[in-house]
Amino acid sequence: MLWSAEQGIDLLDDLSRVVRATAESNQIAANFTIDASYPGFDQALDDAFYRNAYKNGRPTSGYGTQFYHLMSMSQVDGGYDATVCWQSSHFGRKTVDGKYRVDLYGGATTSTIALRRPSIDTGNTPAPTSPAALLSTGGVTTPKSNTPKWVGPTDNVFGDWKVSLPPVVNSPMYPACTAWGDTVAAPPVLNNYVEVDVPPPTLPQYPTW
Repeated sequence: MLWSAEQGIDLLDDLSRVVRATAESNQIAANFTIDASYPGFDQALDDAFYRNAYKNGRPTSGYGTQFYHLMSMSQVDGGYDATVCWQSSHFGRKTVDGKYRVDLYGGATTSTIALRRPSIDTGNTPAPTSPAALLSTGGVTTPKSNTPKWVGPTDNVFGDWKVSLPPVVNSPMYPACTAWGDTVAAPPVLNNYVEVDVPPPTLPQYPTW
């Protein structure tokens, strides 16, 4: 899992860590089960739809690299809303015949991650950037890790935050996410997926936990 962010957003601060842990835990739960996600995610997830969806495990394994971009972090009543772009055209799932299915698509999936708790310290969270400005600042940052191996957190980074993934409807961030996603993977020419004999490469994780 390889992250980048808009200028002014620190991927290593406490709020960004909760956002990253939520996005990554969500992918793990979707591919396996919520019990396989990061410590504390099961207790932090305040979303009945996803909790029900992640009750049953799935017989699959994932290989390769998933790209994420933290597009914005906005202060709202009771917490924060983050916009995350996600691109998985370099990620494959092992099929029953031993091949690797890789879904191909241009652009990116836009998702909202909501962080809520009764008492918050707003600190110096940057104001959300306008969508027009975001279009000119996308791109993938250079990973700083030299070891292409995924390692998740061993402690609970969620604290007393409650997290949810509300539906995204007509988001003004769609164009910015699409522009960023196209820097990661171009739209497929013919097929929307391929099945290959070897897994896609695993790039260096960034940030590490």
